[in-house]
This record gives sequence, structure tokens and C-alpha cells, in this order.
Amino acid sequence: PKALGTETRGAVRSKLKWLPTPSSRYSTELYEVHIRPRALANGDDEHKGWVKLADDLSEVELLLKPLQPGTEYDVRVRAVNTKGASEWRECAFTTKDQPVLSADGERAGGAGPGYTWAQHLKDESLVVTLGGLPSSTRGKQLEVKVLPGSLEVRREGSVLLSGELFGGVRHEEVEWELTDASGKSGGRELSISLIKSGKSGGPFWPHLLKGHPEIDVSTLKRKEKDIDELMAELNT
Repeated sequence: PKALGTETRGAVRSKLKWLPTPSSRYSTELYEVHIRPRALANGDDEHKGWVKLADDLSEVELLLKPLQPGTEYDVRVRAVNTKGASEWRECAFTTKDQPVLSADGERAGGAGPGYTWAQHLKDESLVVTLGGLPSSTRGKQLEVKVLPGSLEVRREGSVLLSGELFGGVRHEEVEWELTDASGKSGGRELSISLIKSGKSGGPFWPHLLKGHPEIDVSTLKRKEKDIDELMAELNT
């Protein structure tokens, strides 16, 4: 195959597709597909960890399932005909994480380096939480900078979080709060409340910052607002 990649990617499944290069118009070619978790790769043994998924596939795509969430995989495909087998074409991909639901089922989100985040399933609000701050941390030591498409958090000049947001936010409507962290870990945590910009009821975010771990939003459904919530919006 001259190209190989994933067409769709979720937490537990992914569709693999490739482009064939027939040796001639008279040739009938079948495909062999292997997969392995990247963690099983061994530089000294290129064949270690591979699992055969198919060896007589006539289609040029294959649905890979079940997979493990948040896991990096290697896949390889080669063509086989009566003359023998081609060289392997390889690629790698990472499955998305499963969304983490709040205890009340109203929010869903995920985690990134040093933070967690959750978006509301009824409205356009989302909350970013940075934990593990020293117990001596005070609000005046923190700088939270939010632009329509980016977020940056610093503590005494050191960057705690920085990057391009998946989507736009209303940067003039940002609130943040520094509190004592709950649980045995102690320390303090910073919670930043943001509101997505754009049309209400827009798509769910798969990640907070571009390039950070993604969640599988295909399983999320927007919750209907109740009468009290609708009336409150009208009154404001």
C-alpha cells in the first residue's frame, strides 16, 4: 500500500484505511494486517508484539476493535498475491480517552498534563482545574491570561499551563478561584470557569488545548434544560 492511516478514531475502536498499488490490472491482491500496543515494541526485535488481524482481506479498510482507551498502537499492512508479499506499510495512532463524567452526570471532560477539565452537557460553560499547587500559594502569585483562542496560567512567572484552546471562549467572562484541595494530597487548586463562544448547543470539545489528550465525544449527548433553567435564562 502507498498510504496508510486511520479514518476515524475513538476510545475503543478505529477505522484503518489504505491505498492499494496493484502490480498490474490482472493482479488479485489480498491484505495482511497486524497490530500491537506501542508498549510491546522492542527495538531489538521488530517482530515482537505483533498480532495478526487478517491475512486474506480483500477490502482496503478494517475496523479495529476492541481497543484500549488512551493507548498508542502500531499497525502494519502488506499486500499478498500469487507472486509473494509486498513490504510492510506502517503507521501509529493513539486512541482517545473515555470521557470522565461528574458525579451528577452534568459534566464530562478529561485530563491533561497537570490539570483536569469538564464541559457542561446543558450549556456552554467549562471548568479547568489545576491541582497540586503548594499550600503556600496565594492569589496574587497567579496570573491567568485568557484570550479568545488561548489560555495561559503562571505562578510567580513560571508557566503552569499554556496553549491554544480547541475553540473560542468569551475572554471577558472569565472567573477563577483558588481553594484548598480536598483529599489527602493537600495543597491548593485553581479552578478557572470559561464560557465557550459561538452558537449555543455547539459541538462538544474533544480536548481543552490542541495537542493534548483527546476524549471520545461520540458517546456524549446534550442534556435538555429544565423549565427553571430556561426561565432563569429568559430573566437574564
